[in-house]
Amino acid sequence: MTETKTVMTNAAWRAEGARRFGTDDIMQWKFRCVSCGTESSPADFEKVNADPRRAPHECIGRHLKPVMHIDGNSKPCNWTAGGMFRLSSVVEIEGIEGKPTLAFPFADYIGGEPA
Repeated sequence: MTETKTVMTNAAWRAEGARRFGTDDIMQWKFRCVSCGTESSPADFEKVNADPRRAPHECIGRHLKPVMHIDGNSKPCNWTAGGMFRLSSVVEIEGIEGKPTLAFPFADYIGGEPA
């Protein structure tokens, strides 16, 4: 099985976020966890006293206690884009000074409305 990965420049990623969410305010953008499908924004992270800069990279479940689910299929989870197991739907963003960053894909919104 061949793994596919989306690679974007930082400028292209920011432009796509602004297009999808109708604003360039990243605090309003939503990201979809590749493991459980939970959608959350940096503003959601702030509401649970978590660093909003982590929203593109971590499921909000990492910041809610407890995160252990008996059935193993509950939401939200504790997945991270840069963890040991990398799923192909993770986006690689070309970072500053050539250091790439892994992020969850955007939630399905177009022009600020759910798609």
